[in-house]
Amino acid sequence: MSESKEKPGFWVREPLTQSLLVRRSPTIVLLIYYIWILFSAWSMSYLWGWSLEGGVMWSSGGPGTFFPFPSPPGEATVVTTASLLDQAFYLVFMHSGIWIMWILLGVLYLVSPYRIERTNFCALMKGALIAEIVLILLGATLVTNLHPRGLQFFVYGNGLLCLFTVIIWLIACRRRYAGLRVIDQ
Repeated sequence: MSESKEKPGFWVREPLTQSLLVRRSPTIVLLIYYIWILFSAWSMSYLWGWSLEGGVMWSSGGPGTFFPFPSPPGEATVVTTASLLDQAFYLVFMHSGIWIMWILLGVLYLVSPYRIERTNFCALMKGALIAEIVLILLGATLVTNLHPRGLQFFVYGNGLLCLFTVIIWLIACRRRYAGLRVIDQ
């Protein structure tokens, strides 16, 4: 009699145990940090503005920051440009509305007993990397031809997002070689 191996489904159910919640606890810290940055930026919204030509600009001197720790600008009456990292963060994570998806995915990851099967997750990550690289190339082409400052920061931000995706892909999809040992000679 032949044994048939069942192919795992796209989703795998695992019970919500205390150890699973402890493994997922860094997500709580990241969500709280991300929501803090968003609310800080919204509370400082009267101090900064955005345009396609100029990017993110602070309405007073001594530019403030969104990332890594939100702080308002200084008291000088001069308009200053936000840093590259702040502009990329604003365009990619705030202005585009992706913040809604990040928060929803974070909450679902914390409380859901389902997870994506590893091989399917790795395939999805490869697809996301390809899409991000296409967006970078398309954005770089538009920036080269049109020279809008706001798109430059979108390309930088998308490059950072691509870098984070590569790091997650390397961590989550690393190959485990069972049974291989290093022999000291």
